[in-house]
Amino acid sequence: MNLLKQENIMAKLKIMSDKHIAKAITDQLEKRGVDVVLRVETVEMDEASDEELLEYATREGRAFLTFDDDFEVLNSEWFKVGKSHCGIFRCGGHLLGDKGIGRVVTSIAEYHDLLVAGVGTQEDLYNEVTHIN
Repeated sequence: MNLLKQENIMAKLKIMSDKHIAKAITDQLEKRGVDVVLRVETVEMDEASDEELLEYATREGRAFLTFDDDFEVLNSEWFKVGKSHCGIFRCGGHLLGDKGIGRVVTSIAEYHDLLVAGVGTQEDLYNEVTHIN
């Protein structure tokens, strides 16, 4: 097995969660091996703008997990000026609350499992909005 393949097997999906993401979601993702930082508790960015949040996540090499549709607008604005980000997981509003926890966790855990298996890299998410519905 070559070194590159070994690095992929050890890879973890890295995300930053927005403030409206249920703690149950981030807890379940962490149990599945996803590297999660919380907007409010971990990085203390409760008052940050959406752009500041996406910039922070990008500096840290993390995709951003949110219910906020403003991130789709931000994605388009960044694309127009050639600015890059590490990906956005955009959850549909109908998944807010307890009923959406399983769907959000399952969707993101699938990406993580593929990454760990060496099928793609975190960079495959760059400049993409992945919808979870």
